Amino acid sequence: PPEACLINFYTPDAKMGLHQDRDETDLSAPVVSVSLGDDCLFRVGQTTRDGATKSFRLQSGDVVVLGGEGRLCFHGVDRIYPST
Repeated sequence: PPEACLINFYTPDAKMGLHQDRDETDLSAPVVSVSLGDDCLFRVGQTTRDGATKSFRLQSGDVVVLGGEGRLCFHGVDRIYPST
Protein backbone atom coordinates (compact mmCIF):
# COMPACT_ATOMS: atom_id res chain seq x y z
CA PRO A 1 0.00 0.00 0.00
CA PRO A 2 1.11 3.61 -0.51
CA GLU A 3 3.12 5.08 2.35
CA ALA A 4 3.20 8.76 1.48
CA CYS A 5 1.52 11.50 -0.51
CA LEU A 6 3.40 14.71 -1.17
CA ILE A 7 1.89 17.70 -2.93
CA ASN A 8 4.24 20.33 -4.33
CA PHE A 9 3.06 23.76 -5.46
CA TYR A 10 5.48 25.42 -7.86
CA THR A 11 5.60 29.19 -8.39
CA PRO A 12 6.39 30.36 -11.95
CA ASP A 13 10.13 30.60 -11.20
CA ALA A 14 10.35 27.39 -9.13
CA LYS A 15 12.54 24.36 -9.76
CA MET A 16 13.26 21.08 -7.99
CA GLY A 17 16.75 19.69 -8.39
CA LEU A 18 17.48 16.09 -9.29
CA HIS A 19 16.72 13.81 -6.35
CA GLN A 20 15.67 10.28 -5.42
CA ASP A 21 12.61 9.47 -3.31
CA ARG A 22 14.09 7.31 -0.54
CA ASP A 23 12.00 8.21 2.52
CA GLU A 24 9.61 5.28 2.21
CA THR A 25 10.19 1.97 3.97
CA ASP A 26 9.20 -0.09 0.93
CA LEU A 27 11.34 1.05 -2.00
CA SER A 28 9.66 -1.49 -4.28
CA ALA A 29 6.49 0.64 -4.42
CA PRO A 30 6.49 2.97 -7.45
CA VAL A 31 6.75 6.75 -7.34
CA VAL A 32 3.72 8.25 -9.09
CA SER A 33 3.77 11.91 -10.15
CA VAL A 34 0.55 13.62 -11.29
CA SER A 35 0.90 17.03 -12.93
CA LEU A 36 -1.86 19.59 -12.40
CA GLY A 37 -1.83 23.21 -13.54
CA ASP A 38 0.98 24.77 -15.56
CA ASP A 39 3.23 22.73 -17.84
CA CYS A 40 6.72 21.90 -16.60
CA LEU A 41 10.00 20.58 -17.92
CA PHE A 42 10.53 17.28 -16.09
CA ARG A 43 13.93 15.60 -16.06
CA VAL A 44 14.66 11.95 -15.31
CA GLY A 45 18.06 10.30 -15.14
CA GLN A 46 19.76 7.15 -13.96
CA THR A 47 20.14 5.68 -10.47
CA THR A 48 23.41 7.59 -10.07
CA ARG A 49 23.48 11.39 -9.94
CA ASP A 50 26.05 11.65 -12.74
CA GLY A 51 24.11 9.45 -15.19
CA ALA A 52 22.64 10.72 -18.45
CA THR A 53 19.28 12.50 -18.21
CA LYS A 54 16.35 13.22 -20.50
CA SER A 55 13.91 16.11 -20.17
CA PHE A 56 10.36 16.27 -21.43
CA ARG A 57 7.44 18.62 -21.10
CA LEU A 58 4.55 17.56 -18.86
CA GLN A 59 1.08 19.06 -19.19
CA SER A 60 -1.76 19.19 -16.70
CA GLY A 61 -3.18 15.68 -16.36
CA ASP A 62 0.04 13.87 -17.27
CA VAL A 63 1.21 11.04 -15.02
CA VAL A 64 4.76 9.71 -14.62
CA VAL A 65 5.39 6.37 -12.91
CA LEU A 66 8.89 5.44 -11.72
CA GLY A 67 8.71 1.77 -10.83
CA GLY A 68 10.79 -1.38 -10.90
CA GLU A 69 14.39 -0.61 -11.87
CA GLY A 70 13.39 3.03 -12.45
CA ARG A 71 12.11 3.52 -8.89
CA LEU A 72 15.36 5.09 -7.72
CA CYS A 73 16.14 7.13 -10.82
CA PHE A 74 17.03 10.74 -10.12
CA HIS A 75 14.29 13.12 -11.25
CA GLY A 76 13.31 16.76 -10.90
CA VAL A 77 11.63 19.81 -12.38
CA ASP A 78 13.82 22.12 -14.49
CA ARG A 79 11.27 24.84 -15.07
CA ILE A 80 7.62 25.86 -15.02
CA TYR A 81 5.88 27.25 -18.11
CA PRO A 82 3.63 29.95 -16.56
CA SER A 83 0.05 30.45 -17.76
CA THR A 84 -0.11 27.20 -19.74
